[in-house]
Amino acid sequence: MEIKDSKKAKDFTIDRLKEEITDDMTDKQKYKIIFDYFVNTYKYDYSILDQQKAFDYLQKAFSTYRNVLRTYIKNIDNYDKLSNFERTEKIMEQIPRNEENKEILEIMEKAYKYYFSAQQFENSSENYKYGNLFETHYGICQNFSLAFKEICDEFGLPCESIGGQILSDGINLGHAWNVIAIDEEIRFIDISSALHSKDGTYPNNKPEDFFNVNWQQLVIADNGKNRALTEASKEKIEEMKRKMHPFNPNGGGDTAIQNTPKDTKNLDSKELELD
Repeated sequence: MEIKDSKKAKDFTIDRLKEEITDDMTDKQKYKIIFDYFVNTYKYDYSILDQQKAFDYLQKAFSTYRNVLRTYIKNIDNYDKLSNFERTEKIMEQIPRNEENKEILEIMEKAYKYYFSAQQFENSSENYKYGNLFETHYGICQNFSLAFKEICDEFGLPCESIGGQILSDGINLGHAWNVIAIDEEIRFIDISSALHSKDGTYPNNKPEDFFNVNWQQLVIADNGKNRALTEASKEKIEEMKRKMHPFNPNGGGDTAIQNTPKDTKNLDSKELELD
């Protein structure tokens, strides 16, 4: 059912969930109903993910070979009006195929591959449309994380949207998921990872691997993806602990939360902005 108004679409979602969630349920049961609704209703927007990966490679190419690329860009008409995908394609047409240019070609080819994959996803996905998650049913990690918090707020369930980084095809990308509280313990929910598990992108996982798990369980489910939290997200978690245990200055629940990656760069949100 397509609803072309974000507020109406969100209200529709809440009304559907109210049909299943009752006052006599435990918080864990309520979280699970919301989790299942998200996993069964929404789809991951791989177009945006692939564009992020492509942009990362394009940025790498320009930071390493800026002067070389400038000589090619001068020969491209209306360069400023082209999309990043078109720029990548036009630049690659100019680079001579020889041993001297092997490294820059490899980087540009990876960028092209991900831009092409993004375009294929948009063209082949049924009813694909970029926009509000509640309307389009397509989103990325941040969309799922923020929407999940909005719905939990409607049902009085403790929840925060948190973020950091995670490895995807060897690239450290920005990532967002949720922290919740069940039985006065800190737990995590990762909708986008659950969707990756459902659609086969994470073949070794099932969606439930990313529901109601502690930090150690989350890291194990990641299978070496080096998940890391921002400092702001760590503070959100600590604040949630303080609310659960106001007389314990150290909070409660899972205290063994540490970042797992080494030598990863911080990605400013502006760096991931696309055309």
